Amino acid sequence: MGETVIQEFFVLFLSVGAGLGVGFFFDCYRIFRHLVRWGWLLTQVTDLLFSVFCSFFVFGLFFCSTGGEVRFYTFFFLPLGVWIYFQKVAPCFQKHLTWAFVQLGCFFKFCYLALLYYPVSFGLRGGFFCFVILAGSVRLLVLPFKILASFSILKVREAWWLISRKFSS
Repeated sequence: MGETVIQEFFVLFLSVGAGLGVGFFFDCYRIFRHLVRWGWLLTQVTDLLFSVFCSFFVFGLFFCSTGGEVRFYTFFFLPLGVWIYFQKVAPCFQKHLTWAFVQLGCFFKFCYLALLYYPVSFGLRGGFFCFVILAGSVRLLVLPFKILASFSILKVREAWWLISRKFSS
C-alpha cells in the first residue's frame, strides 16, 4: 500500500474518531443541560456555543492531520462516528457520566459554599456584630466625657445666672 492510501485510511479513521468525540461532547452537554435546566434564551446561547466548539474541534483535528484538506467521505464518516457513539457507546457511559456530573456539581456547590458563601455571610454578620460592639464601646468610652460636659455646662449656666443676677441688681 502506498503512502497516500495509508493517509486516506488515517483520515477515514480520524473522521470516525472525531464523530465519536462529537457524540461524547454532545452527550456530556445533554446531561449537563438536563441537570442544570435554565431558561429558553440561555439554552439557545449554549446550543450555539456548543456548535461553535464542535466546529472548532473538528476543524482543528482535520487541520492538524491533513493541513485543512476536507475530503468528501469525511462528511459521511463524521456522522457515522456520532451514530456509532449513540448506538454502541452511549448506553454504557450515560449512567456513569450522569453520576460524574452530579458529583462534580456537588463538588462545585461545596466549593461555593465553603469558600465563598459561608465566609462572606459570616463576615457580614460578624461585621455587623463587630460594628455594634465597636459602636457600643465608643459610646461607653464617650459617655463619661458627655456626662462631664453636660455637668460643666450646667454649672457654667448656674454661674452665669448668679453673676448676671448679682450685677443686674
